[in-house]
Amino acid sequence: MQAFKISGHIFDIQHFCLDDGPGIRTTVFLKGCPLRCIWCHNPESYEMGQTISYNASKCVGCGACESICMEQAHEIQKGMHVLERVKCKRCGRCVEVCCYQALTKVGRVVAAEEVIEEVQKDISYYDNKERKGGLTVSGGEPFAQPEFLLELLRKAKEKGIGICIETSGYASAEWLEKTFSYTDLYLFDVKGAFGDYKTFTGVEADLIFSNLKLVAEKHGKLVIRLPMVPGVNDTEEFFDELAELYREYPQVEMFEIMPYHGMGSQKAAWAGIKQGLGKLPDANEEQKKIWLESLRQRGIPCSINYFN
Repeated sequence: MQAFKISGHIFDIQHFCLDDGPGIRTTVFLKGCPLRCIWCHNPESYEMGQTISYNASKCVGCGACESICMEQAHEIQKGMHVLERVKCKRCGRCVEVCCYQALTKVGRVVAAEEVIEEVQKDISYYDNKERKGGLTVSGGEPFAQPEFLLELLRKAKEKGIGICIETSGYASAEWLEKTFSYTDLYLFDVKGAFGDYKTFTGVEADLIFSNLKLVAEKHGKLVIRLPMVPGVNDTEEFFDELAELYREYPQVEMFEIMPYHGMGSQKAAWAGIKQGLGKLPDANEEQKKIWLESLRQRGIPCSINYFN
């Protein structure tokens, strides 16, 4: 009898990553996220299922998608391609006939075994005495697919592969604890001041900071990641709260600043998603220096590109 295989939704596997944990890593990006961060750089990960991405700059108006779409979601009007997403069933037929890659599918269903087979291709790169590499599970929010996440961790552990999880902290405490014995390091995102969380992410902060406490006190291996957006969440209030967090949880290895870049807004447009923030200029070097100085003055160990 064939063993039952646990499958899940992913949208990318990136090899030879240097920024997603110590050493050389393979990062697996899971689909699905309960947060709606107004600056999200992976908005195509929001939905669990497949997303159709449309890049108008690559479209030549050939009409192949219009001809094959059973839902009439595609129309060529005066040489211009119009995609009515409310009609789209995401069957992917349009993607198959698009010769110019203006239409692409984001997301696929894979078995945990398939993912680990792909991760194992990089296993010779993981061994390093100073900074041992391995698998990083990111997203989206990995805990949006807890059973699949846990199966990935189990199978990676069986192969002796080191494990990091990047999480927003918006997860069931029960499922979070189930990952403790498999995970070497948590990359825990903190998005802004406690009172601003609902505005920035669409969810309240209580569960997130409760889980931060749980990871810090019961696991103890974590780096706090700070997505920093100029003029939005880089407030004195936020920096003061981070100093308090470090006093409360000295187990935190590092506070890593993740400077804002506008690529997420472009990917959102391609996926037909309206982001709350819109596109802002990328963080410049002067802003990065100010952030580092402000945090260090408060006694907070902080870095940009900590793992690189």
